[in-house]
Amino acid sequence: MSAPADLGAPARRSAGHPWRLQHAWHGAADRGALALSRARLQACGIDLVDAQLAATADATKLHGAALLEAVQGTGRRPLELDEVACTGDWASRLPACVQRFMVSPAGRWHGIPLGIHRSNAVWVSSRIAGGIGAEPPEDFEALLRWLGAARAWTTAAPLAVGREPWQVGLLFESVLLAVSGPLAYFQALCRLDAAAWQGPAITRALDAMSALRDFTADEALDGPWQEQRARVVRGECALQVMGDWSSALSDEPLLEWPMPGRAGDFVAVVDFIVPWYGSDPQLAAAAARALSAPLQQRRFAQAKGCLPAFVDGTTGVAGLPGQAQVLPSLALEQCQPAAKAAALLAVLAEHFVDRRASRDTAAALAAVARHLS
Repeated sequence: MSAPADLGAPARRSAGHPWRLQHAWHGAADRGALALSRARLQACGIDLVDAQLAATADATKLHGAALLEAVQGTGRRPLELDEVACTGDWASRLPACVQRFMVSPAGRWHGIPLGIHRSNAVWVSSRIAGGIGAEPPEDFEALLRWLGAARAWTTAAPLAVGREPWQVGLLFESVLLAVSGPLAYFQALCRLDAAAWQGPAITRALDAMSALRDFTADEALDGPWQEQRARVVRGECALQVMGDWSSALSDEPLLEWPMPGRAGDFVAVVDFIVPWYGSDPQLAAAAARALSAPLQQRRFAQAKGCLPAFVDGTTGVAGLPGQAQVLPSLALEQCQPAAKAAALLAVLAEHFVDRRASRDTAAALAAVARHLS
């Protein structure tokens, strides 16, 4: 079904209705996308105000696992948005990878989806790629050969990555999907199957991470992801595995490749604004209509460097063929809530940064998974 006409024009309210949003968006692209949302809501009579404390917020920006936890949990409850979802035809306009976090077992709708990020993207220095080959490698082994050529041609440490657990985790989930496939990814990261964590698929992915570690420099591991990207822009490194939010930065553009090995598959991060019980349901409904409107979705996606959350029904996810595997990110709290993700990411970061043995790390990850399940 085609997307309906712009649904984001609710009846204009008198100016000055505050709606307090708790969020952790501080980057330039985040602020730009938030400013667009603020302007859209102002046109509907809603003043979007930053909230510092969860207890005082009318709504919170959450990733998928946190929304799912809130819907299924016993803490503060998300408001139902059933009427907006019904009149806006959300069931047809939202792909399954978004709906799965929003719909309760009772069929109630929660959360306002803003956009879908792809985290398994590769950002490549066009200058270095021009010297050794600008076509994406077909598989992980070819990627290692490409990095070897980059090291011989121009830079001793061609891979840009920081030691922060989420950066290492982002790299790991992309590598796991590339070398072991979606089933191993799902069993380990989504189901927290301890046997899968200690199985050969995880060990193979950890060995691949060890191979990548040889293409990094110890002294460069301290940089945040923006500095790692800047090193690629300056030609100090050849590539960085990072989400598509990287495209929204205003410095020199880089080549974008899908992660070699599973080029058609997609590791997804979905941003939601989640209104809470206790806030004004009419304001929440008006905000949901405004932020889900097709034009607003397109503008937000362009500013944020992501894909619109709402699609026209002809593809599984905007910009991807319907048969693509769409898997939730661990590193950005999409398939597991923050505490569980952090426990796994700490072990993965230790393995990569400190060059721990893959079998020992797999056993440690399996122990963490057993504890968390």
